[in-house]
Amino acid sequence: MGGGEEPQATLDEAMNLVENRHHFVTEGEYPWVPVVFNDELCGASGNQDHVGTTSTVSATVQLNAGDVMRFDWAVSCREDFERLTFSVNGTEVAAISGQNTDFVPYNYVAEAAGEYTFSWTYHKETMWTEGQDRGYVKNVYAGAPLPDEIVEFAPDAVTVRKGLTAQLSWTVAPYYAFDQSVTLTSSDASIASVDANGVVRGVNEGTAVITATTAQGHTDTCTVTVIAPVPHTKIYAYQTQTTNLISFFTDDSAHVQQLGAFPADTYAMTYAHGVVYGIDSENNFFTSTPGSTQRTIIGQTGTAMITAMAYNYANGKIYAVGYTQQSRWDLYEINMQTGAATVIGQPDTVDRDPLWTFAITTEGRAYGITATSGLLYEVNLETAQVTEIGFTGCPGVGFCQSLVYDHDNGIMFWAAYWKDDANGLREVNLETGESVSIGDIQDAAQVCGGYTVPSWDDPTQPSNVTVTFNYMVNGEWTSTEVTVPAGTTPTAPVPENQPHQPTMLMFIGWDVDFANVQHDITVTAQYAALGDVDMNGEIQTADALLIARNAIGVAELTPAQMILADVYGSDGVITLNDALVTMRISLGM
Repeated sequence: MGGGEEPQATLDEAMNLVENRHHFVTEGEYPWVPVVFNDELCGASGNQDHVGTTSTVSATVQLNAGDVMRFDWAVSCREDFERLTFSVNGTEVAAISGQNTDFVPYNYVAEAAGEYTFSWTYHKETMWTEGQDRGYVKNVYAGAPLPDEIVEFAPDAVTVRKGLTAQLSWTVAPYYAFDQSVTLTSSDASIASVDANGVVRGVNEGTAVITATTAQGHTDTCTVTVIAPVPHTKIYAYQTQTTNLISFFTDDSAHVQQLGAFPADTYAMTYAHGVVYGIDSENNFFTSTPGSTQRTIIGQTGTAMITAMAYNYANGKIYAVGYTQQSRWDLYEINMQTGAATVIGQPDTVDRDPLWTFAITTEGRAYGITATSGLLYEVNLETAQVTEIGFTGCPGVGFCQSLVYDHDNGIMFWAAYWKDDANGLREVNLETGESVSIGDIQDAAQVCGGYTVPSWDDPTQPSNVTVTFNYMVNGEWTSTEVTVPAGTTPTAPVPENQPHQPTMLMFIGWDVDFANVQHDITVTAQYAALGDVDMNGEIQTADALLIARNAIGVAELTPAQMILADVYGSDGVITLNDALVTMRISLGM
């Protein structure tokens, strides 16, 4: 709310934490006034735009030794030139400057009993104005330290990998309680340990409870679940700092192997079926092999600068994101034979914030992270429409990045670079968008074009996969495992229909497509009661009517519904007799 709108309130009402506890005095040509700033009632200095002046407000109180003076303050001014100061009995003890527009607390402890005059002064030194050119103070309290009343963790449950750490967060209320400290303890330090700053470390897999205890003895708990450590997965990538192809393991990213120089900056690479596909800064589409700097140029992608690409194992296509000279960012399909890039559409992210990096899961779900807001989006590969997932915790990532999906372990890794002192390897939660640090990447700079070689798609490794079929026999669930070469289709067992009242449970298909299977999967048989054509769990008159409509040619049924509609004689033909029998069943006849 601007520099502050003047409300219908007195200065005492605006500055006191406790109503009318203290009286504030402001004199001179530029007195303090009550305002609403950032939706908060507070006192504000009055000498904005008046060079070489000061504006002061003060309060005189009696304190005992150990009593406190606490308040919240903020300032909006030219840093290091204008400032807001706090003084005790005429001696300056603290100051803030710059665009510190969020109110922050300050506490002063009286060393001896006596009368104290506390004053706040805004100093306007120069002719230049930045921000609102004002200081702000609110929630002033002087007296015995105020006690805490409650402590709360948020969130109250945290998951951390074995060997990694997570930062716990909690709030002591009221926020103006003098002692905000807590003591943190773990119910089982052999599972999860915690230090005084709330950094919890996963020691062994399991669950532990962290308890926070305030100075007044109030408590709250946070459940910490320690899961498996970071897997030992090799990532290949291009490192702009060294202009080299590199590799490192996800559980030891601090040690990078330099594999050799590439002839041009290569921001995008992906892997499939023994081949590395890449696009360099000169728009060359090339092929290579994992870990090799030798490449074969196939063709040109066009005018777009591709910043990330990924192979989709679900449909055998390569997709990419990039931009044109018109600063338009688009989703592309890349022709794997020629390298030609075909525009699918422009992702409609908030403010058209570009997706700088991009990856696709084994199941064919695509994700990208925006360049300035650090938001994770899911991307529709057919339309380029996006769905916002959440904030990664890393804003302003406008540099070369790399999302890398670990197909063996189902983990999205992110070689992030968002500011000089905060980059490295992170794990991204695809449900929430949150990311956690795994470790630094040696000589990090900007790591891009990352890819992994899935064990089930590695020509140097055995390529068999196992498909587990779950189905019913005599009313009981059983399983059959079928092992086949990756990329082939297994022969599935033939589930029989199962006894059921008042009809039969009919096998209507499998829940997962297992054609050309690329990795270990589990497939489960789907059943529905004979006559339950709408598959809502009940045989009703609506099912009979739907069968009748199909019998006279005015309604179509899916193949699964045709199985369920063949009630009379199971002869493969849907007639009004099927509808009549279903009606009788629905009526209990």
